[in-house]
Amino acid sequence: MRSAVDDGRMKAEVFAAALNNFGYLRRTQGDSREAELSFREVLGLSPKCSSDARFVVGVTRATLASVIADQGRFQEAVQTALEAVAESRRKGIASTPDFGFLLTIYGGFLTEEGRYAEADSALMEADRILRQLISPTSLWIGDNVRNQAALLYNQGKWKEALAKAAEALRIYRKRFGTHYDNYPTALMIQGLSLSRLGRAAEAEKALREAVMLRMELLPRGHFFTALAQSALWECLLCQRRFGEAESLLTQSNNDLLRAKGPDNPRTTLAKNRVRDLYVARKRPKEAALYQQ
Repeated sequence: MRSAVDDGRMKAEVFAAALNNFGYLRRTQGDSREAELSFREVLGLSPKCSSDARFVVGVTRATLASVIADQGRFQEAVQTALEAVAESRRKGIASTPDFGFLLTIYGGFLTEEGRYAEADSALMEADRILRQLISPTSLWIGDNVRNQAALLYNQGKWKEALAKAAEALRIYRKRFGTHYDNYPTALMIQGLSLSRLGRAAEAEKALREAVMLRMELLPRGHFFTALAQSALWECLLCQRRFGEAESLLTQSNNDLLRAKGPDNPRTTLAKNRVRDLYVARKRPKEAALYQQ
């Protein structure tokens, strides 16, 4: 296909679409580095693409932000997503499904940074755009609702988060099935919300399913699996099952530290959970090692 683009037998946007699909697949399989190379190649093709191939600039750059974040370069990812949103506004394509997707990605990053008001604004704007223009069971709407659930959970609005997580899971099951890559993430929000609401057995069931799906679909030690294990740990801690929690959390924390580095918001979340474990077990010396 590269050869066909070079000698004019194939339009650049056809090859770009194939590269995009390959990048999505490699990320789903756990290889975010190869996914990044594919998405960057797509962006490099943009000057050769026709003007109506908007995905080359917008959607690809937002997805690139996600795979950059996967590799621990969080601030670079946030900036990449912000640039994609700003460029779309400048080009006057801020009322399209593609722009709703960009805002969904950016809103998720803002939530992780703790910029909740900005995150809410971005996600609600995306929600309005997407629901006006595409099917109510679209995966893009499911992803937006999932990010809304995460925002609500981080703000301590657990009942609202639970309802949004359930909505996202329904969309995922209807549209794709339980092996969609964001399905376990929605399960984690559901499980954590249930745990906070005192529904421990339901919470543990959801979180164990999330861990199982991550382990089934991803390479050993992948950070997505570590995030699911860390969420399950939080549920076990609430039940004061300290022995199970400690072994699970130590492994997930090490995997996240290796993949993300010490200053990533996801690593910080796991580190805080380790600290909480040692505080609960009355081991102040170990807890002090994990203070921010």
